[in-house]
Amino acid sequence: MSDKHGQEPNILPMVSVVVPVFNAEGWIAKTLSQFETQTYSNIEWVLVNDGSGDATSDLLRSWIPHYGHKIIIDKANGGASSARNEGLRKAHGDYITFWDCDDSQDSEMLAKLTSAALRGYDLVVCGMYQESHSGKCQEVFTECDEDMDALEGLRAFLSSKISMSPCLKLISRELLLDNGITFEEGVINEDLLWSVDVLLNAKRICALNVPLYRYTSRDGSVSSTLSEKHLVVFDHCEMLKDRVAKAAPDLLPVCRRYCAQSAWNIIFFIEKNGNNVDCEHVVEVARSEYKARRSDIFKFCGGPRNRVKQFLYIAHLARFVS
Repeated sequence: MSDKHGQEPNILPMVSVVVPVFNAEGWIAKTLSQFETQTYSNIEWVLVNDGSGDATSDLLRSWIPHYGHKIIIDKANGGASSARNEGLRKAHGDYITFWDCDDSQDSEMLAKLTSAALRGYDLVVCGMYQESHSGKCQEVFTECDEDMDALEGLRAFLSSKISMSPCLKLISRELLLDNGITFEEGVINEDLLWSVDVLLNAKRICALNVPLYRYTSRDGSVSSTLSEKHLVVFDHCEMLKDRVAKAAPDLLPVCRRYCAQSAWNIIFFIEKNGNNVDCEHVVEVARSEYKARRSDIFKFCGGPRNRVKQFLYIAHLARFVS
């Protein structure tokens, strides 16, 4: 007898790994070789060539995965969110995860996440290693090891115990499709509201306190180069508060803390990088946002763990808002 997915009971569920790829001919072979170390066998590799102008598409087509099979999607360039959305539309897996093509993963990542999911979870999250430009590496998002419902998961997320990154999540495809959950396209910080929508629609969430993914910070990325796009963070904070107010008003205090920290970080980033004359408007908006949010920032970001950071921020921001 087959289960509801049409598979024999002793066959592992299919996991679709959606990977946006853009102009990666110089290093995609190494990435694909890394993918082959996964020990989980029933994988659908959904590789989305996001309008590359080099030999990326040919290299993707020449790859023969050690486990599972692949789908190659060629599309006009639209950014990572657009590529992920297209990959989700073409995926067939029982579960979905979204990886970036320039990071790496523990060889047991899919096996461990799927093993947890089979215990009755429609969302499984894990921790990661975060590596800086200088090579310094630390474990993050490994404090949480719990069985949670949607509101408990949202609280953990707002308390920074769960990452917003889709790379650390294994999600039931039904959860995404039945609730119409997709990534906002053409903006940065798109993972924030997407993660909240995933958490609020999950019935059971499993958090694993193990780092199974390795993310490396890179100079020159969209998020590290100051532009008008950074202002969307302030809009997303307001949208987040609206979602929380409707779904879980008791969590508004922790939501305000999360938004204050996000605003604090983006304002300081803009102050440090706002010397370019093309960014004058961005800096002016950041100044206005800082003044409007100052009470929350000092209330929620002034704890003992932030005293040194607060002193440095205040020293910079005193000049920034003068």
